[in-house]
Amino acid sequence: MQLQYNLQPHDVYIAAFGSNIVKVGMASKVRLFQRLTEQGARLAMVVALLPDAYKAREVEKKVQLTLNIPDKVTNKRKIEALVAYNFETTSKVLESLRKKVADSGLTKSPFPYLYNPHALYAADSLSVSSVNYVQLSAQQEVLTGYFYAMIGRFLFLELSDRSLTVVDVQQYLGRMLISVSSASFL
Repeated sequence: MQLQYNLQPHDVYIAAFGSNIVKVGMASKVRLFQRLTEQGARLAMVVALLPDAYKAREVEKKVQLTLNIPDKVTNKRKIEALVAYNFETTSKVLESLRKKVADSGLTKSPFPYLYNPHALYAADSLSVSSVNYVQLSAQQEVLTGYFYAMIGRFLFLELSDRSLTVVDVQQYLGRMLISVSSASFL
């Protein structure tokens, strides 16, 4: 099964979570959009379409090393970038990286457009200066708050004390009840 998956066409992409937080990655052609949205990418560009995962991994490594772009971003850095997100600034960063990819000769040519997963999220922008990152314990079975936004796997809730809290729901799927309401205190 994994071998069949690896032999499918794969995209190498650069995903941006904010103007200064980017990562290089790869995903099968059929999973690209799912992968970008589950990571919480706000903008992304495909730099290469390759016939299989093995060739994609080689190009991903070359892009990572040549352009000094990490292949991982911590949740803390993603959340910081998501709160401070600015479309224009982030677009300029990706356009600059597209030029560097093209000039480096790493791929034949990066694709000429940006993917905008940001448009899929239930938040136009987070107009707050800070959020509290909560990692729930195994004993805490319920978190209650008012829905503020959902970006990738990050659920933003406004709690009764009016603080904004973010939870990475990926690790709690199927293990915990998270109760949200569409009303807001703001």
